[in-house]
Amino acid sequence: QVKFAELTLDTFRMLQCLEWEPSGSFYQKNLADSISNGGMTENSLTSGMIDINLLADMTDPNLPPNPKKAIMYRPSMAQLLSAIATASQELQPDRVLLIYVSAPGNAISSSPSEVNNTGTFRKSSRLSAPLKNHHDDRNGGGCENRLNTKRVSNQYYENYLTLGPGKNGGSSVFFPGDIIPFTRRPLFLIVDSDSSHVFKAAELVEPISLFLSPSRPSYKNRSVVSDVQIGSQFTFFLTAPLLAFCQLVDYDMAGDHHHLEKFNGMEQIVSSAFSKWEEILCTSLDLDIAWAQLLRDPFLRRLLLRYLLLISI
Repeated sequence: QVKFAELTLDTFRMLQCLEWEPSGSFYQKNLADSISNGGMTENSLTSGMIDINLLADMTDPNLPPNPKKAIMYRPSMAQLLSAIATASQELQPDRVLLIYVSAPGNAISSSPSEVNNTGTFRKSSRLSAPLKNHHDDRNGGGCENRLNTKRVSNQYYENYLTLGPGKNGGSSVFFPGDIIPFTRRPLFLIVDSDSSHVFKAAELVEPISLFLSPSRPSYKNRSVVSDVQIGSQFTFFLTAPLLAFCQLVDYDMAGDHHHLEKFNGMEQIVSSAFSKWEEILCTSLDLDIAWAQLLRDPFLRRLLLRYLLLISI
């Protein structure tokens, strides 16, 4: 159940991003039918009253059903794992489980230099790569990551995210290793945190799709921007990329009399770029399976295209 008092701006944006946009077909009615049914009279036209048919079905028949979602605000780790386990069991074989986490982190040993500006490790920033067995030894040390239990254990459980105020010690601590049991199924993990890079270790087990935010946002005029008021820049790019770009370059649309024309022009450019990128991805023969499995779902494919725009800026 959604608690509106505990719904953050980032969560709301991601929630809206995973909903179909109504086409508006159910708002269009036949004026003659409305008048003949007594729904609209001459008085309603002059008084400003709006004709509302409370019995009308507000579900747009032209749209497929929205994906099932679960929203949790500052959950304990037990609650989060229970929700993920339930969703994983109910997941259809041809579907991908999307997990979006927005929380502060506590990276003890990770160095900021290990992460590039896009938030992902440099070795995983390339989307197009030949399919490879994860047991392959690329640089002579591929198997060592699996066999050296001590080193892997440190990567999984030394750094973490804080989901909320912990009342019982580590009950609200989210380690990268906590996600490993769920990597046996197709998994798409989005982590928006100042320590998101610690979850790169989770990719050592199974090929999962990872979107990791930068450790800090970038703005042209950082002094007038507050993350508390406007939300995360990373999530903003994934949910409203054009508005996020305007915010990035400090473009004030309200102060520009021709902002609508400019915005429509920019929207056409972005839409054209997305169409070309989508064609390239869908026709690629060497795309890694972790990314190829996202292309079947329109919502996940749109997130992938928006992420490409983010890392290209």
